[in-house]
Amino acid sequence: MIILRVLILLFFFYSITYSFQNSYQDYETRLRKTIDLVFDFNFKEAESELTKLSNLDKTDGRPLLYISLIYVWKFIGDKNQSDFKNFENYSNQTIQLAESQIKNNPNDYNSYFVLSSIYGYRAMMFFMNRNYMSGIWAAKKSMSWTNELIEKNSKYYDAYLWRGLFNFSLYQVPSGFKSVLSMFGLKGDIKQGFNDLRKVVNHGDLAKVEAKYFLSQFYSSMLVDNKKAYELLNQLVIDYPNNVLFVYSAAIELMKLHKLNQAKQLLQSILSRNTVEISAIKDLTQFLLGDCAFYSLDVENAVEYYTRFLNSYKDNQYKPTANFRIGISYYFLGDKNKAKAFLSKSLTISSRIEEDKFHQRYAKLMVENNAETLFKIFEGWNYLRAGKFKQAISSFDSILNSDLNHDIKVVTRYLRGLSYYKLEDFQNARKDLKECLKYDTNNETWAKAFSYLYLARIEFILKNFQLAENYLSKLMDLEGFDFENSVKAQAKNLQSRIQNNF
Repeated sequence: MIILRVLILLFFFYSITYSFQNSYQDYETRLRKTIDLVFDFNFKEAESELTKLSNLDKTDGRPLLYISLIYVWKFIGDKNQSDFKNFENYSNQTIQLAESQIKNNPNDYNSYFVLSSIYGYRAMMFFMNRNYMSGIWAAKKSMSWTNELIEKNSKYYDAYLWRGLFNFSLYQVPSGFKSVLSMFGLKGDIKQGFNDLRKVVNHGDLAKVEAKYFLSQFYSSMLVDNKKAYELLNQLVIDYPNNVLFVYSAAIELMKLHKLNQAKQLLQSILSRNTVEISAIKDLTQFLLGDCAFYSLDVENAVEYYTRFLNSYKDNQYKPTANFRIGISYYFLGDKNKAKAFLSKSLTISSRIEEDKFHQRYAKLMVENNAETLFKIFEGWNYLRAGKFKQAISSFDSILNSDLNHDIKVVTRYLRGLSYYKLEDFQNARKDLKECLKYDTNNETWAKAFSYLYLARIEFILKNFQLAENYLSKLMDLEGFDFENSVKAQAKNLQSRIQNNF
């Protein structure tokens, strides 16, 4: 009889334990499936399910964190202030819940992760909304919670996401702003950032998707390794085919790899959707399809796509460039009057981005002068962008055989050197890039800056690190040229790779 009672008690306690375990596992499974809905841009269903999960377990801040993330994605795309306000509301609720949980349980690692992430996203959102002081305070909070979590549990790999992101991002800020950030204890380390993000990609759990995306962007913009960037993005596209941001970003990397047909397929898949959660991406997709056609010298389709972009996109950015390229397209079609009209129109639009300002400067030259050679340069440049490097070289050869001023020589030599670089013909690339540096120019210093950069990359590849650093040092001495911030950021990243051996 006693044995029977003991067995009944054991069975009772086992049933309770098993029930709790099953309940926990069911909750975690639902949470992960719902987070996948967020990353697959199924926002409506995801928010509904996350709200249910939040009500089901009022001690877990993760559902509120990922509801907040929905509005981060939306705001990144469309800059709608209602999305920003929704984010602020949900992020405040997230912080209150997670901080309350840590007071009750100082070893609640999930709540530390929630605070690390929500403050990280608050920093991002405040910076995008130009509320810089709030962004700095949020970044400091994020790093503080991140460091506490890593100190408590170094194997909670999701914790490294925001440390990696801030190390990468803060390394890139201009030197003048760094002194302000240092007052708040914030500084960047590109190698640490790279290693942290790879750690999350390789070992992380909930943060792995974000880490893959951000790492792809750092491979692309900072390490200039478009192949690795595309590999990460391609896997994300396979896993989350409805995430148009992943699809759009993958297409950009394919364009940088000169795989225009593959890029075009991805971009057209965005346009074929009935709905797109981030409307600006659909507009910008028209612009990129215009680029694919323009680089391929399929100028009639280029005009069509650029025109659609101009008619639908609300902001001014990239509109000067679109008008410029329509003008070039009409020149190639033999309609010089329309060419001049669109080149002139590009000059009337105000834009802050470097690419637009660059094309506006060339538009002015083309309108004011009958600059036939400049049109030929852009034709050769399109061959280069389309991956037709030998054809590009032939085109630049014919230009260099003409009587040219120094400005034209500098640009043409650089572009021919870049074409050889793409062919991995470093001997001829070096020759042209060095030749570019010999000419005096007031207007085309950008080409000399890029020549220094690619000479440094060649020496880096060949492990001639001192020579690479010498070229980078000379580049940093140049001032007041197109794309200066971008080129110097790339130079700085290469310097760091040399100095930190990665």
